[in-house]
Amino acid sequence: MVLRLEYVFPENLKKIKIGNHLRKIGKYAFQNCRFLEEIEFPSSLETIGDYAFEECSSLCVINIPRNVKKIGQHVFSSCEMLSEITCDSPDFMVENDALYDKKQKRLIVYFGTEQAFTVKKGTQIIDEDAFKNNVHITIVELPKSIKEVPYMLFCYCPNLKEVYVWN
Repeated sequence: MVLRLEYVFPENLKKIKIGNHLRKIGKYAFQNCRFLEEIEFPSSLETIGDYAFEECSSLCVINIPRNVKKIGQHVFSSCEMLSEITCDSPDFMVENDALYDKKQKRLIVYFGTEQAFTVKKGTQIIDEDAFKNNVHITIVELPKSIKEVPYMLFCYCPNLKEVYVWN
């Protein structure tokens, strides 16, 4: 079963619990659910579509289940209250308050509150919204393995003062 619920949920939705039959959360499924604080993913989940939780500014904690193999673009963009991601999937990892895709050597999102952040060595791709709306970050270091600095990477990071791109 695939969940495709574009603009179906009320804006004041606070908690979602999904049964074990679901394999995919489609694009934009919970976008703009600004009061969503908690979501419980089923162990059967394999894919989280693009923009699925974009602008869920009250979402605090996420657990990526073991069977998740794909996380789309902009999934956690503007999730300003996100403070913890745990990951049971062997395809992804959390390190220093950042979620990475191991196969693609990709930084998906930095959700930390530290002022300085160094992207993990070997990372080649950074999602466009990886730092969006992070008010804490002041210094970012990008490793020489980065292939490109994406469009609007530091959008709405008002306290960012320094970015180092090593070559």
